Amino acid sequence: MTTFPPGHLNVIKQQAHALRDLLIEAEVVTEVPNKSKWLSIFARGIGDFSDWGTLQNLANGFSTNAPKAVLIGDAIERLTYTIRNELGDSTVDLTDVYHAIITVCSPEEKEMNGFDHDYSITPTNEFILEIPPTSNYELPFLLWFWKLNYERSLESVVTEYSILMKDKRRECSDNEEIKEHFFDVFEKKGEHTVSSIIHKLVDKFHIQLNERNGTTYMELSTIGRGYIERHLTNDFDDVWQSWWSCFKEQALKLPFYKLDDNWSGYIKKYSEGLPAEKAAAQYDYHSEFKRIGDMVVESLGAESLNKQERLIYLSPRMVLAPVQYNLPAKDIEISIEGPEWAIISTSFKLSKLWPNKRYIGLSVNGQSGWFVKIPDEITHFTMKYHWTSKSGAFPPASHEITYYLSANRDFPNCRFFYACITEDCEFAPMSTYEDCPVTMSSLTHGEKLSIDQIKELERVKAGMTYIEYTKNFGIIKEKRHLLATNEYELAKFLEI
Repeated sequence: MTTFPPGHLNVIKQQAHALRDLLIEAEVVTEVPNKSKWLSIFARGIGDFSDWGTLQNLANGFSTNAPKAVLIGDAIERLTYTIRNELGDSTVDLTDVYHAIITVCSPEEKEMNGFDHDYSITPTNEFILEIPPTSNYELPFLLWFWKLNYERSLESVVTEYSILMKDKRRECSDNEEIKEHFFDVFEKKGEHTVSSIIHKLVDKFHIQLNERNGTTYMELSTIGRGYIERHLTNDFDDVWQSWWSCFKEQALKLPFYKLDDNWSGYIKKYSEGLPAEKAAAQYDYHSEFKRIGDMVVESLGAESLNKQERLIYLSPRMVLAPVQYNLPAKDIEISIEGPEWAIISTSFKLSKLWPNKRYIGLSVNGQSGWFVKIPDEITHFTMKYHWTSKSGAFPPASHEITYYLSANRDFPNCRFFYACITEDCEFAPMSTYEDCPVTMSSLTHGEKLSIDQIKELERVKAGMTYIEYTKNFGIIKEKRHLLATNEYELAKFLEI
């Protein structure tokens, strides 16, 4: 939870008011709530506070030694998204909001966010004259293309829309009805062709064309997407705001649900007349999220599902050498050292949970590994996993991993530490590099490699800093740099 010295609350209040004024002055937003409602939005944005009154009450109990820097890291990212979500306007530019927040930061906060002390958002002097599409032919096409919601080749769009118009014409009784509904749009010939409509919309900056590998692709521009979403919500009027508020309330009750950055799906359901409650129910989480939720509940209890606490998924496993593949899991033992808060507290057994039988890991009710809550002050910690064989099939092996935890600036409210950053700055599921090769043969898959070749192994480059294998023991030490991820990435990466 975000904390600060009790006396710092007035400074935060001044920052909130300054941000409200700046967003209007810099024309980042067109409207903002009154100052009272705005303070509550600000409180929800910087931390897990339901409103400004709650923040005021809790602030009285904060430590006087707490840091004064509040608008940094996760808090500033969360505030950026909270403002747009609370305003209920999909056309609000997140980058502009972010830079407006940086502008009202203290010099210390600006420096911690990587900006100069005197940084200030520069209001744009550019004005774009928005020319609306004609209602007869351009608007229906733009609405149809908006619903596709992704980039398509120009050729495929022309073909698909031509077929759609052909089907529509078949439903009409005569040419008069066809023209009355503006279905007289053709692929190649005629007064109104799909290509001519597209190029008119390109000229009006609603659609942009991109050349790639000899193929022309088309996508909605920011102007085009904004126009359609304002059109369908009547400029995000009170009716939309009421629907959006209800939708958010219902959707965010779902464990592991996060509002998408792209609101097209939400606005589409609104435009179709779907009640907010039913729309939210359709976004029920995927079975993969349910499985993750079960793991969190098993490790930390049901109350952890909806708390904004940092969690880490630990899944140590050992790798057998090729000649040991048939070694039963019951022959293996593990002892775990680490911070008290990170040690698994539920019963487990060692099992071959993966199709590849060279891996043996911790099984908790049939799932691999466990979740633990990370204390607020922790930025890194070390775990030690000691693997032994009852039959002496391999020497005792010690696997020491130091985890370094980094916030994710690309997503707000990221609380799962699961994606590791490789040497090439790519992201991979932590379990990909969580295993412990208990012997040199385990590490090299039975091949005889030189030291230089061993250094080039992906498993070694993933963070190993020390490797030693003898007849009597094996020691591996490594550093693991983890980036906070969201539930969607976690579900995508997590493989049992």
